[in-house]
Amino acid sequence: MAAGGPRDLRHVGVSNRQRADGTVEWGVWVAAGEFVREEPYETQLVVGLDKAWRAGNGVLDVCREDREVWIVRGDADGRELTRVAGVVVDAVVESRQMDHPEWSA
Repeated sequence: MAAGGPRDLRHVGVSNRQRADGTVEWGVWVAAGEFVREEPYETQLVVGLDKAWRAGNGVLDVCREDREVWIVRGDADGRELTRVAGVVVDAVVESRQMDHPEWSA
């Protein structure tokens, strides 16, 4: 993992917009996406977020737009997208800390 500690990595934010076709598109910003670059943690994060969001009610599609930004399309709840992302990020950060105790808050 790069700069910043676990607290910095746990930041998650969302915003949404209505598309011309009437569907809602959520931009979900996950700080850990920028900084978690070490395997197997990066894969755990990316796959974990994708699976968790796709399992949510109303989610039509998920794609990674940038290292720390995902687009979630559909009639999802922003608070739920944020909560689920937090669960995945916490698990990845805690896994990293268990494997490398010297890296902690």
